[in-house]
Amino acid sequence: MKNNKVYSLPIPELKKLRKNNVNYDVNLVQNCILEGINGDCYELNTVFDLTKANGFNLKLRVSENEETVISYDKNSKIFKLNRDKSGKGVTGEREVKVNLQDEKISLQIFSDYSSLEIFINGGEYVISSRIYPTQEATGIVFEPMGEIKAKIDFYEI
Repeated sequence: MKNNKVYSLPIPELKKLRKNNVNYDVNLVQNCILEGINGDCYELNTVFDLTKANGFNLKLRVSENEETVISYDKNSKIFKLNRDKSGKGVTGEREVKVNLQDEKISLQIFSDYSSLEIFINGGEYVISSRIYPTQEATGIVFEPMGEIKAKIDFYEI
C-alpha cells in the first residue's frame, strides 16, 4: 500500500534469472532498434523522460508480420497495450490512465514465449496478457514522439 493504493511488484526471486545485461542511457529522437536488445524471454526495464516528447510506442515481439505495441500518449495520459498483431490468440487493446511522475514513466516488462507482464511506475499499474507470436518475433523497436531521454536495462531470462 502506498497513499491508499495497492501496488504490485514482481517477486524478487526473478532477479536470479537475469543474464547477459545490456544497458543504454540514450536520447531517442527517431525510431530505432538498439543492439543487444531483442529476444523472446527477457526483462526490459525503462525510464522514459517525456519532458520533450508527446509519448511513445514500444513494439515488442516484432517480426515481419507481428508486433505487440505498448504506447503512451502524454496529452490523454492513456497507456495502451495493443495485441492486434501479437500472433494467435487474444486481440484488442487494454488501457489505463497513467500520470507521469516528474515527466517520467517507468516500465518493468517481462516477456516469455506466451505471456507479457508490464509493471508501470513501480507497480502502480500492472497489465498482464497472454500473447502467442511465432518464434521469429524477437525484435524490439523504440518509437519516440519527440525527444525522449531513456534509461534502459535489458536482461535475457
